[in-house]
Amino acid sequence: GMALPVLFFPSTLLNSISTLLIPEMSEAAKKKKKLIVKNTTANIIKLTSIISFIFSAIFMVSGEKIGFLIYKNNEIGFLLKCLAPIIPFMYLDSISDGILKGLDQQKFSFKTAISDSVFRIILILLIVPKTGLKGFIGIMFFSNFYTCILNVTRLIKITKVKINFIKEIFL
Repeated sequence: GMALPVLFFPSTLLNSISTLLIPEMSEAAKKKKKLIVKNTTANIIKLTSIISFIFSAIFMVSGEKIGFLIYKNNEIGFLLKCLAPIIPFMYLDSISDGILKGLDQQKFSFKTAISDSVFRIILILLIVPKTGLKGFIGIMFFSNFYTCILNVTRLIKITKVKINFIKEIFL
């Protein structure tokens, strides 16, 4: 409960962009301006990838210092380091969900969110009592990876954007 707000804090800018993109993407899609939709999608995914990998690295390297600086607690820093690799999936999921909603894909987003919630609840009931925090961290990885893959795959399919994630990662 203390580590996640810290991990999500850098994404506030991305979430603002996502919120602003919904009407823009909706209007462009409505007017059949496919090139604008495609280019905007490609650019925002690239920006999100770069920002998310930067913050993932920052939390991996300095998680303990950040946790101690904010909460005066080394355990939070350990959690920040453990959860840092999931940041790209969290941020990409969030931004792709916003774009999908702007492209009239609310039903898909809703179904994805419901299926993720059901999986999380089932996994928490089955795994966390036996494994504790380690199990919860594993569930977080699975859940965020699952929703990110579904949303980004759907976004690529809808916009026909071509993203070379390997190139973006090395960029």
